[in-house]
Amino acid sequence: MIGPVHQVSVRAAINRTRLFDSGGFFAHLVSKDALHTRATELFARAEREGWHLVTTNAVVYETHALLVNRARDGREAGLRFLEHVERNDVIDGSGRKIIKYSDAMSAAEQRLGEV
Repeated sequence: MIGPVHQVSVRAAINRTRLFDSGGFFAHLVSKDALHTRATELFARAEREGWHLVTTNAVVYETHALLVNRARDGREAGLRFLEHVERNDVIDGSGRKIIKYSDAMSAAEQRLGEV
């Protein structure tokens, strides 16, 4: 049985956990996106309030693809995003880091080689 103090801390952690999708990442990273200001405000709030940002491998892949194909500096923006994921230990729903730097670099290099 979980004690009352532990229940409160688990509940607090769940309440601070947010699932981010590619649209949120893209809007935050691309200043010309219509929702850029709102996304930037949300990321600042997440930082202030200590949110646990959670995403999936699929969202990382999709965000990278969106940046490469739609951002003005696509290749560089995609690579910066992958580097940010690595530096900030973005995690999946099970609490595991979702991407290793070497995997991110390999994926980015492969993508750049296709262009």
